[in-house]
Order: sequence, then C-alpha cells, then structure tokens
Amino acid sequence: MTKARDLANLIAAGNTLADGAISVAEISDLTASAAELNYVDGVTSAIQPQLNAAATTGKAIAMAIVFG
Repeated sequence: MTKARDLANLIAAGNTLADGAISVAEISDLTASAAELNYVDGVTSAIQPQLNAAATTGKAIAMAIVFG
C-alpha cells in the first residue's frame, strides 16, 4: 500500500492525526507542494463548486456596479 492509501484508511477509520504525523514528502505520487496543500486548509467540500459560486457572485457584483 502507498502511504497516501494508508493515510486515507486511517482517516476513514476515524483516527485523528496530530500535526506533523506525516510529511508531504512521505505521500507517494503527490504532485502538489506543501504550500499548495496549505491553500486548501479548511476546505470541507468540493472546491470547484465553491469557485463557480464565487465567480458567479463576483460577476453579478461587477455588473451591478457597471450597469447600476
């Protein structure tokens, strides 16, 4: 098993991990950097729908400003 699968299994089993329990370098097949992973800290659901909603809201605000 890969460390990523091991980690997923631990989380699925309800285990909590203390800070520093696993480093980014220990997760096999990971292409994101530690900095990139930190950008998604606190995300509790799929990111794309949140981005889509923010873009729609931002567009509506911009149009309201421009067109009154």
